[in-house]
Amino acid sequence: MFAKIYHFFYFTLHGHNKNVNMLVLPITNPVLLFAVILLIILIVPLILDNLNIPGIIGLIICGIIIGPYGFNIVENNSAIELFS
Repeated sequence: MFAKIYHFFYFTLHGHNKNVNMLVLPITNPVLLFAVILLIILIVPLILDNLNIPGIIGLIICGIIIGPYGFNIVENNSAIELFS
C-alpha cells in the first residue's frame, strides 16, 4: 500500500504520469486565477480580524506574496487587469 502511494506521488511530481495535470506556476487559467483571488479576499480578512490586524493590511501582504515579486503564483496579465 505504501509503495503504491509513494509511486503515485513520485510519478506525479516528476511528470512521468501523462494522465495527471500538473499545476504550472504562474497561474494563467482565468477561472483558477479568479478562484485563488476570491479565496484570498474572503479568508485573509477573517483570519487577521481574530489577530486584531486590519484586513486591508493582510490583503496587501498577500498581494505581495503571490505577485510577480513574491512567489510568482500569479502574473500580471489580461485576467488580472479584468479583475482589478
